[in-house]
Amino acid sequence: MFFDFRYFYFPICVIHFRRLRVDNFYLVLPNVIIPNNINITTDLSCVKESDLVVIAIPINFFRTTCIELKEYINDSTKICIATKGIETNTNNFCHEILESIINTTHISILSGPTFAIDLANNSPSGLTLASK
Repeated sequence: MFFDFRYFYFPICVIHFRRLRVDNFYLVLPNVIIPNNINITTDLSCVKESDLVVIAIPINFFRTTCIELKEYINDSTKICIATKGIETNTNNFCHEILESIINTTHISILSGPTFAIDLANNSPSGLTLASK
């Protein structure tokens, strides 16, 4: 499993997360320990051998990330979109953006309402997973 830190505003956060494995600096997930089996990286090539890629980033970075991911995704890779929102300049939903960039039929969409901190703390949450 990989955690993509390319969109954090402070590069020092990546160093901090790798070393301490806990977010007491950036406070996205305060005091949540990141397990050792999660590789904290900024390198998208790490998904090359993955069966499943979960995209959970801000919508304003979604298109760029899909473009960058395209070369690492193969025909059998399953993609789960956990990004919320609509692209402002096109009014496209995430799955429409993804389908326009990556040729795949293995798309699912994970939807809340949830908050990352609630999931990390194992609090009760309701999710819906949809796929074609």
